[in-house]
Amino acid sequence: MLNPLIRLTFLATIWKKYQVNIKQLLLTLVLLILVHLIYLDATEYLRTTESNTYLLSALIIKWLLNFLIVAICWLRIKQHYKTKQQGSLPKAQVKTKTSADNNSAIDPFARIREKKTLRSRGDILIDNKPKQK
Repeated sequence: MLNPLIRLTFLATIWKKYQVNIKQLLLTLVLLILVHLIYLDATEYLRTTESNTYLLSALIIKWLLNFLIVAICWLRIKQHYKTKQQGSLPKAQVKTKTSADNNSAIDPFARIREKKTLRSRGDILIDNKPKQK
């Protein structure tokens, strides 16, 4: 009775951790199978029409597409891990990055810091108001 619960928990943990990788690999497998099926149809058509000159080019195109699909899959998974690592930077690194960004950005409070006194119109009105006793 506890065994299915443990199995489900294990699968949910694996799915949550590697969800992007699993989806990407399944998509890659589907695309590779699709390329292979198209290649089989193309070679069958070329054999029936007795155009054997294009068989080599069809094979080269098939393997180039396979390599391209696998390379794109690998790059997307690598990019996902890179963005995941950047999102989990320690707080000290995040603070240094934000302080460096603030120095380069326009400071909206620079005008206030340059003032000699920080008195508003409300402060002046309160000071000028006669005291009642």
